[in-house]
Amino acid sequence: MTRFSILALACTTSLHAFTPVLSRIDPPGGQAGTEVSVTFHGDRLDETTGALFYETGLDLTNLDTKDPKKAVAKLKIAADAAPGEHSLRLAGPGGVTELRSFWVGAFPTVDEVEPNPPDKAQRIELNRTVHGVAGNEDDDCFVVTLKKGQRLSAEVEAMRLGRTMFDASLSVLDARGFEVATCD
Repeated sequence: MTRFSILALACTTSLHAFTPVLSRIDPPGGQAGTEVSVTFHGDRLDETTGALFYETGLDLTNLDTKDPKKAVAKLKIAADAAPGEHSLRLAGPGGVTELRSFWVGAFPTVDEVEPNPPDKAQRIELNRTVHGVAGNEDDDCFVVTLKKGQRLSAEVEAMRLGRTMFDASLSVLDARGFEVATCD
């Protein structure tokens, strides 16, 4: 019994060494009805042959797997793809990766431009999804134009998009830099 246990443990450990790893997807989402260039970051991704999707509405095309640390592809998002989280795994001869999320939204996506401190805040059109990465103690500032009486709805998705702890806060300032609303 002991000999079998050691042999079984050795086999499962060596098999795990070849399993592909998917750490993150960049960008983590896109607009319904568009095709998005995505980079899958991880390890042992150079033998990726496709993706497993758990919901309808996403299709992987133009997969480039020359680098073991990343795979680049086009992700076609159907116009009728349900908004929200879509689960996927990458697959290849070594197995399948961990489950990761890709988010489908209704609005066009804009990439954050760094640096963007208050005096160089990035101008954003209304009804946009901003894709960015917030580093440690990073403040990202954006400018939107509103008419008097117009409502603004803003949301920081942060931790819901990935697997890392991130305590975001959101402040809305007026044209003079005074805080008119905050959520921490």
